[in-house]
Amino acid sequence: MQNKIFKDKRGFNMKFFENKLAEEMGFGQVKEVFATTNKKGVIRAFHYQSKPKPQQKIIKVLSGKFNVRVIDMENKKIKEYDNYDNNSDPIFVKEGNMLGYVALKEDSVMLYIADEEFKGNLNSGVNPLSFGVNWNYDGEIIINDRDKNALLVDFDYTT
Repeated sequence: MQNKIFKDKRGFNMKFFENKLAEEMGFGQVKEVFATTNKKGVIRAFHYQSKPKPQQKIIKVLSGKFNVRVIDMENKKIKEYDNYDNNSDPIFVKEGNMLGYVALKEDSVMLYIADEEFKGNLNSGVNPLSFGVNWNYDGEIIINDRDKNALLVDFDYTT
């Protein structure tokens, strides 16, 4: 999925979501759209929603900058997107993968488009320091207690 940018003397219009393209990638019907605002150094990671209602996401930066990590559990790989900002293409996080990111600027905003509603009883996560992830961030980090106290795992972990 790529940004489509239309420019004129007024500025530009950026299209970053098209249902037809999302469906071709295996993304279901849009059921939720939400955004997070993040202080510099906030790490939100690594979360997933399990069956019977797994949640796939398309994420897009609205403002600020992030280092994003997607844990591909099927292929046991870490996909890294450093200096991810509002000019970057959207990222598709498929079912079974885990998303995490660190905000590099104060009040950075991340948009989520999800194909399933959030279900707290199906939502799980592991410690943001799992998988030997390098966040490529040298500043002070902010992690909530739930994530800080979550299980520290490697690729032998099964969702």
